[in-house]
Amino acid sequence: EELVKYFRSGEGHLWERQVLTRARLICGDPEFGQTVLHAIDHAILLPNWSSQTIDEIRQMRDRMEASTSPRSLKRAKGGVVDIEFLVQMLQLKYGRQFPEIRVPNIWHALDTLLAHRLLDDAEHRTLWDAYSFLRKVESRLRIVTNRALSEY
Repeated sequence: EELVKYFRSGEGHLWERQVLTRARLICGDPEFGQTVLHAIDHAILLPNWSSQTIDEIRQMRDRMEASTSPRSLKRAKGGVVDIEFLVQMLQLKYGRQFPEIRVPNIWHALDTLLAHRLLDDAEHRTLWDAYSFLRKVESRLRIVTNRALSEY
């Protein structure tokens, strides 16, 4: 209830709503987990979509890019975050109309966005392949260096 009140009051930030698009139940009481996920669904969809939302997402993305190395697989231009932000933006924009697109897994989200024609076949394939490639490189760097690493 407090989560919904927080977002209903207007105190919730867009970046918090974006993060919550990735929320999923991983352990604990399943009934309570479903209650929390239901509250999250309401919280992230509370504010109506506006063109200002796109501007705010773009500004967040620009700040992230400016504060990282150009070699970052995650935060540099064309990195993992670009794909994740795009998917999150579409989930926030169309989530009321198509609840099925509100899934935490990026690959599943890309598939549901395609199924609802919010992405065309070429866009879907490009984003799917790029995200898969970047995640594969990131995991291989982790294996080689034995630590979390998103720069090459």
